[in-house]
Amino acid sequence: MNLEKIIKEIDLLSNISPIIIKSSLTPLVKNNNTVVIDSNINSKELGVVNGEKGKAFPKWFENLTLKKCKYLLIDKVDLIDLEEQEKFYEILKYRTITGISIPRETKILLTIEKIENISKNILSLCQVYL
Repeated sequence: MNLEKIIKEIDLLSNISPIIIKSSLTPLVKNNNTVVIDSNINSKELGVVNGEKGKAFPKWFENLTLKKCKYLLIDKVDLIDLEEQEKFYEILKYRTITGISIPRETKILLTIEKIENISKNILSLCQVYL
């Protein structure tokens, strides 16, 4: 299949909901316009903290919003436990972290190798493009 066609299909589908793609497609979307989160990220790095100096955003979220990135790529989700995958639920369902919206133009992608290693909750929130 034509690479440009694959990118167009992924872009179109990701306007509707997050997309699960094969890890082998990662190089097609991974560029300067992509923020990558490793699936092993600590849960506390997926939220906003209120501190003495105001709100403290995770570095990946700052990059996503400042650069107005096209993609948020959550990498290798199937390599973590099913229960741990739930830490991405808010991002996938509500497009927020601690109630702060992810930019509307950002498309959310998850990479996997084996679909059977994905939580049913996470799978229910996404379209699959394999």
